[in-house]
Parts: sequence; C-alpha cells; structure tokens
Amino acid sequence: VCAMFGSAAGDISLTQGARAVVLVGGMTKRIASLLAQSSFMSRFTAKGRFSEAVERMPVKFLDCDEAGLVGAVFAYSHDHA
Repeated sequence: VCAMFGSAAGDISLTQGARAVVLVGGMTKRIASLLAQSSFMSRFTAKGRFSEAVERMPVKFLDCDEAGLVGAVFAYSHDHA
C-alpha cells in the first residue's frame, strides 16, 4: 500500500507542478507509522528523468481532522478579502 501510495503521490505532484506535498486524510493517518520504514519515498522519487525535481519536494504529514474545512476557509478568505 505505501509503495503504491508513493508512486501515485509522485506522479500527481509532477503532473500538478507541486513544489511540496502534504499527506492528509484518513488513509494517511492509518499508515503514517508505516511510511518511514516503507518504500514510499523510493517510489515517490522513482520518476526517471524527473527524479531530481521530485527529490527536492518536501513531503509532510498533516494530522488534522478538519483539513478540508481549514482549506475552504483559507480559500474563501483569500478570494473575498
């Protein structure tokens, strides 16, 4: 599971032009203790000629049950300030 998660997160970060990756949500919470000793990062960075770009991206874990709500409030306040 962690390896597939790492591959998908790396692919998505590249296609979206991310400068950082924040892992959040129910599944992330359940596997957080496994991520450090898994192949998540090796699969996250195994992107061929794009590996160097992905290796520079910080990957953080956010433990917040209301992350979606916090993001929505930030987006609303940014657009309606």
